[in-house]
Amino acid sequence: MKIIKIEALNLKYDLDAPYGMARGLITSRGSTLVVVKTDEGLIGIGETWGGGSPSVEHIKQVSTFYQDQDPFDRDILLKKAMNSMYHLGYGGLHIAALGGIDMALWDLMGKACNQPVAKLLGGKSRDKIMVYASTGYITETSSPRELSKQIEHAMELGFKAVKIKIGINPESDRERVKLTRQIAGKDVLILVDSNGNYKRDSALKSAQMIEEFDIYWYEEPLSPEDMDGYCYLKERTTIPLAAGEALFTRFGFRNYIENGLIDVIQPDLSKCGGFTEALAITNLAQTRNLNISAHVWGTAVGVAAATQFMAYLPSHPHTLHEPSPILFEYDTSLNPLRTDIIEEGFVVKDGFIEVNEGSGLGITLNNDLIKKYAADGSSILAF
Repeated sequence: MKIIKIEALNLKYDLDAPYGMARGLITSRGSTLVVVKTDEGLIGIGETWGGGSPSVEHIKQVSTFYQDQDPFDRDILLKKAMNSMYHLGYGGLHIAALGGIDMALWDLMGKACNQPVAKLLGGKSRDKIMVYASTGYITETSSPRELSKQIEHAMELGFKAVKIKIGINPESDRERVKLTRQIAGKDVLILVDSNGNYKRDSALKSAQMIEEFDIYWYEEPLSPEDMDGYCYLKERTTIPLAAGEALFTRFGFRNYIENGLIDVIQPDLSKCGGFTEALAITNLAQTRNLNISAHVWGTAVGVAAATQFMAYLPSHPHTLHEPSPILFEYDTSLNPLRTDIIEEGFVVKDGFIEVNEGSGLGITLNNDLIKKYAADGSSILAF
């Protein structure tokens, strides 16, 4: 079996009203899909973080390393592309593009073997994964009523864990967390995320002002470049720290893991280098006995990939009992790119997401809806 073509397509969904995080709001959701075709008619699907013509053009550029190659050589091909283009470094659109192709190759291999990706990764540890509602977004007004509606919606859907955006200022953080705890109750896990909007003094003040509300983890309190700041904060707060969505490959995660700067490792498969690099990151994290939870904020393809990865994720070092749950991020905002572009859909029930059955990623793209959400200027892929 040989790879004969790699195609990329930008998707875009315009929001009715902007929302986002402390660093800024967005007016649309988008991503880039990757489709790998073979001479035997099999097709693999992947997702690259971001969108726009730069992503598509870079996928075209790196696809030359994969032309006429065996998809089962995915590790060799990924390293060859990285090594040959070392001058571009190990981050940004470059690694995201390679990761999208890698994701598609794992989907393709699963289909060729008639096995889910989780099995190819090493085995299936679980059939369903506890989810946390990624919600509590910052809006143009960020009123308490808007936050209340988002948390109430998550509770109505049966989530037992929620993550909210903070980072405007420590005083605002306290009010948002306090309101969330009041609505969610004492038994729901609360996670917070400031998207790296703080310097260390503000981050520490924020952590101190919300500690009493039993925070499960504090995500990206600081910019990913500020490793000294993470060390400073880690020594001064009892709240577990999480990060990883802005890190790329095992090399980007290495210092965080080896220096014990964070407690929860969050690789995003559409950014970090696909399944291949996520496996390497997992092995690094387990040498330090750290928790792993994939970051997911893309389309249905990214969700499907993350469920396969976390279905595989070994319960290290546990055997019979898991003292704390493995958590899966599930965005609860309206986004048809996450819910409508595949035929199968996802079952999220009673605070858990079920892992789709079937080979590869276990999904089939809905070509009509792919065409509907194709960004202006994008060519339509033929599946």
